[in-house]
Amino acid sequence: MNKLYLWKETKRKANLVKHGLDFIDADLVFSDKYRYEIESTYPLAVRKHIFALLSEILTVLTVIYQVDKMPHIVSFRYAYKAECEIYNAWLEYDNNDV
Repeated sequence: MNKLYLWKETKRKANLVKHGLDFIDADLVFSDKYRYEIESTYPLAVRKHIFALLSEILTVLTVIYQVDKMPHIVSFRYAYKAECEIYNAWLEYDNNDV
């Protein structure tokens, strides 16, 4: 397992069955040059939805960050249509690297 983030093995297996994406492949999301992150703040934690293209399909990795704890992956799925539109707009208008 990667030392940069953790997950519950039962959650990883359930996610793989439900969404067909494996938490083990999260490194691909973090290494995507054009990943897009949306942050939500919760009491005692920050939740990030990280958008990245994998094999030309947009995915969303959800990670929880807590003070003094390693980041924790809770979901990995394909993006919804509305999320794809937001990502594409970001690529076109907000991302200066494209």
